[in-house]
Amino acid sequence: MTTFQPRTTPGSQQSIRSAMATKEQKDAADMAMARWWFDPSLPLNAANSKFFQPMANAITSVGPGYKVPTYDALRGKLLKNLVEEVNALMKHYKSSWSETGFSIMADGWTDGRQKSLINFLIYCPILFFKSVDTSAVRKNADALFGLFEDVISVGPQNVCCAYALIKPHRIEK
Repeated sequence: MTTFQPRTTPGSQQSIRSAMATKEQKDAADMAMARWWFDPSLPLNAANSKFFQPMANAITSVGPGYKVPTYDALRGKLLKNLVEEVNALMKHYKSSWSETGFSIMADGWTDGRQKSLINFLIYCPILFFKSVDTSAVRKNADALFGLFEDVISVGPQNVCCAYALIKPHRIEK
């Protein structure tokens, strides 16, 4: 947890180091970021991530000489820690379902390899539940009911409503 107010909070004071940085130093830092960004072809939209500025703040708070995580640390310990963090958040959401209820949403689509997929989401707040490859499943009401029945098993007493975005011309009789 952060104990100090982030430098990006409106009204917060700049650090002495960042206030004293010259235009050349800022330009050099921006170019180092750009080189890192474009070398592996990272999508520019990643700059819109809510975690981007906090990451930069955390790095600058450590100061010069910060050693970034290795490939193995990212795919091992750090990934494991993030999965545990997400699971704890999901557990927190699930604990409220008996009180608030939730809606189940389904969205069917076809990927680039012509595989039919259905994504199931739980709304309260929104949570990806699972994705099902339905390429080999006959597209009819009974099959769709079976898929929803499986998803509803997360707590039928908590389901407020179920929505499906299905194109009518894809349903077989």
